[in-house]
Amino acid sequence: MIVQVTTESLGTYSPTEQIALVRELRPEAASIALREIVPDAAHEAAFANLLYWMRRERIFPQIILYDRADMERLVEFHRRGLLAAEEILLLFVLGRYTTDQQSQPADLIQFLANVPHGFTHWPVCAFGRQEAACAVDTALMGGNVRVGFENNLHLPNGDVAESNAELVLAVTEHLRVLGLPVSTADMQREALALWSCSPTTACTTSSSTISPALCIGVCESYESPIEHWLKAKRRVFTGDQAFGAYLLQEALKADFDPAFLMEMVLDHGPLTPLGLAGLDPDPPIVPILFNCVQPPMPTMRRCCQFGKFLGEVIRRYDGAERVAILATGGISHDIATPRMGMVNRAFDETLLQLMEAGEPEAVVKYATDEVHTAGNGAKEIRIWMAAMGAAGGLPFKRAYYKAINDWYTGIGIGHFGRNSQAAVETVNG
Repeated sequence: MIVQVTTESLGTYSPTEQIALVRELRPEAASIALREIVPDAAHEAAFANLLYWMRRERIFPQIILYDRADMERLVEFHRRGLLAAEEILLLFVLGRYTTDQQSQPADLIQFLANVPHGFTHWPVCAFGRQEAACAVDTALMGGNVRVGFENNLHLPNGDVAESNAELVLAVTEHLRVLGLPVSTADMQREALALWSCSPTTACTTSSSTISPALCIGVCESYESPIEHWLKAKRRVFTGDQAFGAYLLQEALKADFDPAFLMEMVLDHGPLTPLGLAGLDPDPPIVPILFNCVQPPMPTMRRCCQFGKFLGEVIRRYDGAERVAILATGGISHDIATPRMGMVNRAFDETLLQLMEAGEPEAVVKYATDEVHTAGNGAKEIRIWMAAMGAAGGLPFKRAYYKAINDWYTGIGIGHFGRNSQAAVETVNG
């Protein structure tokens, strides 16, 4: 369960008091009514500071919008950089606390016509007896839903609901009949982690307001995981500072401009494969992070170019006897969208086939042109582009592939090598 407080007060509390509530409670999530917390321009700076603070403290915000005017203000704040991120969770409210309020699914149009490009997380709540109809239409249009007693007391058939759970069950049953996924609290946490984590596939930095296209770790050690909800044992990996510093210096000489971090907490990206590799003792690591979440992102071609550079300088390095490059990141997958669990197997197969054919230009072009069809998580294949560049023309061998809908992703494993005899296994299902 995610416990979310609200600052919504219907004029009872001032913006300063609403902000103080969030800062003092430090909840996991907080719902904020835009028109109440920013009644005029004089309160804009305090609102922006609150959002940056919430992101740093990993508190998920939800911005409540009541009408088109609220939506237009939000768009303007986004344009001016006041939202602390390229995307933020929105709540569209259909209706008001008025007698006999009856919302209609068509009420959603005023919001959708103005949603900023790239905003994919927008729940809807609706007042009145058509709450369930509004919820189902919202899900069909790509949104999420909020159902509860404060907005409506009636089931779709007109009966008075005996409990809040009965209202929720009525909506979820409709969604399942339509084949739409119903997420759990942990699934929502994973989606919302895009807000609180830095925009990389492999770490969260000490400053989540920084969004480097590329970042090299030069830490003595790396804790993991950053995700408090991940069911994995906390570990500390040893860092290779000398190797990290060498890569950083060589990158700058080669006209790349990576950021670097001396404090870093890793997420499931490196933790999972390192934990399953059976390495004992753990080898020292140097995380290299690519922005695969927060626009603007490095291009597929640029990632491949950096990988090529990386392979060349690693081959020249004499400070380690052996170096393995581990490229993490899923292939097709969606997080917290109506397509969650709907793996694009055709995209995955085509990408893997092009890689096996040894056609890096075709791989880069396909990834660039088609990644949008494979879900918001498929942007992580930038790291695959880097691995392909680092391989320096070595053939790619697929070891395993399966589209696992219950895991919400296409799972692919392979490696580059001259004399690789890895068996290729593609599992149907």
